[in-house]
Amino acid sequence: MQTAVFVLAEEQNLVMHVFGVTAAGAMPAICEGRDIGTRITAA
Repeated sequence: MQTAVFVLAEEQNLVMHVFGVTAAGAMPAICEGRDIGTRITAA
């Protein structure tokens, strides 16, 4: 990922969620709050 993505996310207090977009059912599962992939938050 580009460094700018991390900087903007930190400045705006956004959470990034990194996951395999090609995994079947990944997006609906994340939207439902399931613990899939890696969640990146500001420390």
